Amino acid sequence: MPHSTTPGRALAIAAGAIFTAGTCAILFEDVLLKGAAFQLKHGLASAVLAGTILAGHLANDASRARHWLASAGFALVFVVGTALVVYSSVGRQAADTMQTTAQIEADAGRRVEISRARTRSADMLEAAQRELAAECKSGQGKRCGGIRATIEVYTAAIAGHDAALGRLGPVRVASPDAEQFAEIVNVVLGADKA
Repeated sequence: MPHSTTPGRALAIAAGAIFTAGTCAILFEDVLLKGAAFQLKHGLASAVLAGTILAGHLANDASRARHWLASAGFALVFVVGTALVVYSSVGRQAADTMQTTAQIEADAGRRVEISRARTRSADMLEAAQRELAAECKSGQGKRCGGIRATIEVYTAAIAGHDAALGRLGPVRVASPDAEQFAEIVNVVLGADKA
C-alpha cells in the first residue's frame, strides 16, 4: 500500500494553526480581552481570513490539476487576502499603540501639571508656616487663626495633589518594546539610542 502523506505535512498544519490563532488573537483582541461586542468588522475579518486560507489550498489543488488559469486566480485571491489580513492586523495594532501612546502622553502632561501645582502649594505652605512662626511666637497674635486656616488649605491641597498623582499610577513608557530594542542596539552596535 503506497504511503500518500508528504513528509512535514503535520508540521505545516501545526504552523498554519499557530499562525491562524495568532492572527485571530490580533484581529479579535478587543472582543476576546476587552469585552467589545462582535461587530461587522469582526465578521468580515473572519470571512477574509477563512477565504484566504481556502484560496491558498484551492490554488495548490488547481496547480496540481494543471488548471493554470484557476491556479493563478486563486493565488491572486490568496495574495490579496493575505495583504488585507496583514493590513487589518497592523492597522489594529497601530491604532492600539497610538491610543496607548496618546493616553500615556496625556497622563505625563497631567503628571507635570499636578507636580507643578503641588510644588506651588508646598512653597506657599512653607511660607505660611514661616509666617505663623513669626506672627504667633509670642502666643496668639491677631492673624494666627487666619494663618492656621491657610496652612490647613495648603496641606489639603498637597494631599489632593498627592492623591491625583496616585490615581495616575507609575510613569509608563509608551513603547517598551521599542525602548528595549533601542537599548540592545545601542549596547551591541553602539548606535544612538534615539
